[in-house]
Amino acid sequence: MLPLAGPDLRASLGPDVLGLLDAIPSPVVEIARLTRLPSPRLQRACFHVRFANGRAVKARRVESPRQAERLERLSSLVDGRYAPPLLGRCGSAVLTEWVDGRVVMPADATPAFLRRCGALQARLHQTAVPADLRVDAEDRLRDAPLRLERAVEDLSRCAALSDGEGERALELARAYVPRDVPVALAHGDFCAENLVLDARDRAHLVDNETLAVHAPEYDLGRTWYRWPMTGLERRAYYEGYREHGKTDAFARHFPYWAVTVLVGAARFRRRAATAGARYPLDRLRALLRARDPARLLHADVPAPEPGR
Repeated sequence: MLPLAGPDLRASLGPDVLGLLDAIPSPVVEIARLTRLPSPRLQRACFHVRFANGRAVKARRVESPRQAERLERLSSLVDGRYAPPLLGRCGSAVLTEWVDGRVVMPADATPAFLRRCGALQARLHQTAVPADLRVDAEDRLRDAPLRLERAVEDLSRCAALSDGEGERALELARAYVPRDVPVALAHGDFCAENLVLDARDRAHLVDNETLAVHAPEYDLGRTWYRWPMTGLERRAYYEGYREHGKTDAFARHFPYWAVTVLVGAARFRRRAATAGARYPLDRLRALLRARDPARLLHADVPAPEPGR
């Protein structure tokens, strides 16, 4: 726990978070830093704050005021039954309600639970999105193959990938690149790590700063990367997803989305100088070695080792 006074605390929270906390009419009694999140600019962070009246909130510092404004807008679209509401925004900081509960454990990953989670992600993808956000996202997706090439070039330039690996990754992506990709409200990091189970065993998405308007297939690709499952577990997950959405397009173009997600994750981790950059690169190399990369969609995926 952090102390409740002093320059170290104020510097750690930053003026934007302090401004939001000051607007709540109850004294702060406890602050805990939850994490300092990976960021090239090293300014993202997250805190649990408890007030004298018993209320608790999560205070989050994001990359920029523009990102905070966008997060506020996107959060307002999400069904409050599945994610805590955003309470306020100031500069680069946002406040959300704290969700009491427990983190998802491996023992929770029963077929029934995974079907519920898959259905939750599909419902998120069915959320109505304003036309201007949809048009912006469609424009960005048209440039996605070019951005992928640049990301591979960056990884090759710093020797994270050999030239041969980079070229094979691009060849694989080009062979499966989709056309006319629809966009939807996407979480961007839908995985067990970002779910909390309440007293009624209902799942809530609690870390939602990655919300964006993007291809739902990209979002499914991120879940494939971020949530290691066995093949049987993933089939249960997709059964739940198909209660409200379709997985056909994702399955047809899976190697493209897998390459896009893994290259993006490796590039981000290297640029942010965080631990674990090997993990997405190892997954990418396994994809490139596979005789039939599309079959890896339902292959067993091991969890990363500590520090990876």
